[in-house]
Amino acid sequence: IAINRTSQLGSAKLTIQADAGEDVFGVQCNSNNTTTKLINVFNSNGADIASITINNDSTPDMLFNVDNGSGAITQVLKLDSSQNATFAGSLNIPGYVYHSGDTNTYFGFTTNDEFLVVAGGSNKFAADANAAYMYYQGNIKLQTTSSGIAVTGGVVATGNISASNLSG
Repeated sequence: IAINRTSQLGSAKLTIQADAGEDVFGVQCNSNNTTTKLINVFNSNGADIASITINNDSTPDMLFNVDNGSGAITQVLKLDSSQNATFAGSLNIPGYVYHSGDTNTYFGFTTNDEFLVVAGGSNKFAADANAAYMYYQGNIKLQTTSSGIAVTGGVVATGNISASNLSG
């Protein structure tokens, strides 16, 4: 079926064309405090395997649901009206998470077993399988080691410092 088009798009069964500024798809939910399925996906046997639903209360949420492997549909992602995203399981990140509108402040994973925090374009904290690091202007200033802590540069301390078992 093609709506507002002369031909189908690829192998799509339903093709809808809209001009800039036009809504492509609209659903009116006529009942409050219920859940409306916007999109429902079925397997070849006609059983639900995934859906996108809206709950129609005073703060509507968009819910993404999938078959949990045993035939039951479970919620995997909730986007609420307060702009929060809630995942039902782990969130897998292949690289970095950036602060919106601030491209040089982010955290993430440089490679397996490595974690990095960058602010203002400079490394601030890092950790790998062997150590944790603190940086100042891109240079390592504090590093954990197998025998303790390695400090590069001077140490400024305020308050009381006590030590035992010191050796030269």
